[in-house]
Amino acid sequence: MDDEGIKVGAKASLSRALKEKFYVEGHERPGGLFVTNERGLTYGRYPANLEAVTRKLEFAQRGLAEKDDLVRELRARIFSLEAHLGGMTQSLDFYKAGRERFLSVFKRDKLGTNTAVDRRIIDKGNDVVHGGDIVTDAFIYLPNPKVYGNLGAKIL
Repeated sequence: MDDEGIKVGAKASLSRALKEKFYVEGHERPGGLFVTNERGLTYGRYPANLEAVTRKLEFAQRGLAEKDDLVRELRARIFSLEAHLGGMTQSLDFYKAGRERFLSVFKRDKLGTNTAVDRRIIDKGNDVVHGGDIVTDAFIYLPNPKVYGNLGAKIL
């Protein structure tokens, strides 16, 4: 008996045995694939599944790369906003000093109270209100050279 005859005989014997004890309808596949449980079907489809999983993985990796780019962009924006916020916080301190000065002047002039605490607040506020911020002033004048000439450039 040749090898091909042995294979055919073995397959026939196995098929008879499986049909008698383990056969489940619908588990025959083209190409002679015969399995008795779903786990076997999964392994039998492995090459096709591998291709699908590989495509999904490549798609996910492309999406991840796009997300990485977005994360880098958002981190740069956060850094920029934090720097801007730092300037606003400093500005808030100046604004607060000016408002406290205004209230202390109001109390002194309109309510007739003139305490040492209010005088210190007014002195501190005077530095802010009457003093200048040369860098901020330069940036106010720089964008409009037709109106202010080159005053902003001279300041900086």
